[in-house]
Amino acid sequence: MEMMEVPTSWDSLRKQARKLEAQLDERMSSYRKLVSTSTSIKADSAESDLESWIEQLLKQLQQINSQMQAWVSSSGSEMVSHTLNRHQEILQDLAQIQHAIDLDPGASRGCKRDSVVIVRISR
Repeated sequence: MEMMEVPTSWDSLRKQARKLEAQLDERMSSYRKLVSTSTSIKADSAESDLESWIEQLLKQLQQINSQMQAWVSSSGSEMVSHTLNRHQEILQDLAQIQHAIDLDPGASRGCKRDSVVIVRISR
């Protein structure tokens, strides 16, 4: 996994958050496909690798959101606060989807949150 760069401005924080959100969406989609069709030990290993990637990306996104929160606290900008709220909602949705997949890999298929996350990320 690549090292996360240390953002120094609001724009770089926002770009990093969007990048992580897109990576999470991609990895979670791959994970859902894999767990819905896996039957081999090799697939179990791939599942484990993807789970690790997803957990790492979720942690990185949480760190970026914390940095964004600190930035908002010091700037007080209404627009920036709104953007932070959107990124926090995306993180919460992604974490909930991952939790649902962990509990029951088949439960995420058709999950309404999946389409909500994709719409939010594409904005």
